[in-house]
Amino acid sequence: MPLKLLLKNIRFNIEHKFLYWREVLKKNHDFKNGKIIPMEEYGPHRPIIECKKRAVCIYDNKISSNGLADRLRGIVSTYEICKRKGMDFKLIFNSPFELSQFLLPNVVNWQISDDELNYNTSVTDICYINTHKGNNAEGVRQRKFFEEEFNKPYKEFHVRTNAHFSYNGNYSEYFHELFKLSPRLQISINRIKAKLGNSYISTSFRFMNLLGDFNETAGVGVIQSNEEKETMISKCIQQIKQLHKRHPQQTILVNSDSKTFLQRATELQYVYTIKGNITHVDAKDVDNNYETHEKTFLDFFMIANAEKIYLLQTGKMWNSGYPYAASRIYNKQFKRIRF
Repeated sequence: MPLKLLLKNIRFNIEHKFLYWREVLKKNHDFKNGKIIPMEEYGPHRPIIECKKRAVCIYDNKISSNGLADRLRGIVSTYEICKRKGMDFKLIFNSPFELSQFLLPNVVNWQISDDELNYNTSVTDICYINTHKGNNAEGVRQRKFFEEEFNKPYKEFHVRTNAHFSYNGNYSEYFHELFKLSPRLQISINRIKAKLGNSYISTSFRFMNLLGDFNETAGVGVIQSNEEKETMISKCIQQIKQLHKRHPQQTILVNSDSKTFLQRATELQYVYTIKGNITHVDAKDVDNNYETHEKTFLDFFMIANAEKIYLLQTGKMWNSGYPYAASRIYNKQFKRIRF
């Protein structure tokens, strides 16, 4: 592994371990940690903009916000509390792209610009919640944190989070209240549906750069042995073949963060893969144009539309939350296969 990549991996793991134990050691499980958010734009002498009590989810790349599914669940979780408390909900998602290129407001108008925000610390509170384990106990603490935080006498709450507790509520309903597909994305999805049909299953394989062909520094690093790479790929291909035996009449949509694996999977005549650029939303130095990120959304919503959704995992492959998040959009059946 190149030294630069190795050092990034080490730094990533140290930072996340630090934040995890910081939360664990706090007796009240207070997830708030404003110090890791750049504070130069905030202050007690900034002008105050009159507004209804509101929460604003912010994804502007000033801190790591994880992947698309992580951001969406954080958005829906925050909205859930706002709805319960009768607060306005707003969203700024401008990095590495403007979310409105792909998803538009549906029932709720969440759009707001930077110059409409309050940066005066006498009226604005900064909230940060980073999910570490993703279990129900953590979700209960997250919900409690939001409930207590939003009871404080502030007018505005700036929230950066990937909180997952909305999965235990009306995730699908709230997601559709917030979002509808942009016309451009809808056209691309319709084009894929015309080829795939309405009866297909989805499989996801998350390698996290184990095969050395993905722009993500987190994880355990690249497998150095070509023989080990081939063994892992062959095991995954075998799983696709087994699923085909269980679903012989259905096309298998294969999603992966590895172009190497996708090329191999397409050798199977009953496999369909979505063309396009493979990237991670939280990766550094990535273009912000529509074409760079369209496949991320196409994969997500085509997974969501599948009849059955599978995550397949072996060895050091990542237990990705991406296909599970997609399954919640239309409440489809999800299953994780560890082999």
